[in-house]
Amino acid sequence: MCSESRTRFLRCIPVLHDFLETNEVKIEKSIATTIQDHLKSLDSNLRNYFPKIDEEIQWIRNPFEEDYLKKLKISATEEDSLI
Repeated sequence: MCSESRTRFLRCIPVLHDFLETNEVKIEKSIATTIQDHLKSLDSNLRNYFPKIDEEIQWIRNPFEEDYLKKLKISATEEDSLI
């Protein structure tokens, strides 16, 4: 089996992890490194496309959540138009 340090990241890919565990397959260090590098790159690129949302526009995710509606400082008419 693989060493714990090389397979730790595989837990985020359950199908691959289960396959390796079930079949007692060793993954080469170069392949593990390639997968890790790809995942890090993917994470970085996704953060560029989907940056952290500012608190003031969090309500866009779920405009019906009460906490967001209270923070918005909008009139009752505007709130009703959301609902």
